[in-house]
Amino acid sequence: MSRTGDFDITDDLVILGAGMDATIIDAEGLDRVFHVLPNTAVYEAWRQRESSLDDPIVGPRLEISGVTIRNGLAGVTVRNGIVSKDRERERRNGGISDWSRGGGIAVRDGSLTITDSTVTGNAATHGGGIWKCSSGKLAISRSVISGNMASDDGGG
Repeated sequence: MSRTGDFDITDDLVILGAGMDATIIDAEGLDRVFHVLPNTAVYEAWRQRESSLDDPIVGPRLEISGVTIRNGLAGVTVRNGIVSKDRERERRNGGISDWSRGGGIAVRDGSLTITDSTVTGNAATHGGGIWKCSSGKLAISRSVISGNMASDDGGG
């Protein structure tokens, strides 16, 4: 299920592609590709405990192998190779922090493992290719993260 145009990953998921040249997940500039975040029940239980980052929420695990992830956008517009914040979407989203992060993949309180894959051609305000919050986990091996852009920091 998706809140916008991205794929919301709220439960553990493994994606096994046929190779980075054969399996391509292309957002076509409509939104980011994947958003890894706790499901609503887990998040609400965590909030009810009045928890903080000292007591991190445990989110889902996404494992990707043999895939290319490309052309995701999160909170920015790209024109003639220049990345700019999308002020209209920022206003509509009312300060929700994740909406403009991780053009390819955004990880909120979950874990991401990327193997034998490519993340390219994505853009965001923070983490053009990949963004993770401080409590998220990230492991990358034998993969290419390049050609991504960010308006503020972390192009990749």
